[in-house]
Amino acid sequence: MNRTKKVLFMVLGILVTQWAFAQEPGGQRRDPAEMIKKEKAMITDNITTLSDDQKLMIDNVFVDYEASMKKARAENSGDIGGMREIMQSVRSEKDEAIKGILDEEQNAQYAELVNKGRQEKRKGRGNRPGGGE
Repeated sequence: MNRTKKVLFMVLGILVTQWAFAQEPGGQRRDPAEMIKKEKAMITDNITTLSDDQKLMIDNVFVDYEASMKKARAENSGDIGGMREIMQSVRSEKDEAIKGILDEEQNAQYAELVNKGRQEKRKGRGNRPGGGE
């Protein structure tokens, strides 16, 4: 009987621990550099008609984008509202720079990728309070 209680408490402890981590506010933190790398790969992998020059220019846009994001985080670490505003501005600048590199057909593909990404992001937030838009 004593052994059964120990096993039961161990299993209960594991379950409670797993539940506590699953309920962490904000979910998992993602590495910003990794997110930027994935976003760039999404573009270069899905828009197959990019020239080598376009790929190089897109790489440069993302280098600038990452530097701007790091600077914004460093300068506004305590001001969430200010950070959000600056990051939206930096993202808009990145999007405009990318659109300036792409031709008309590629821009249509890029717009489709961006919309698809937004829909997936909304779907992922849909079951949380304040999620979905």
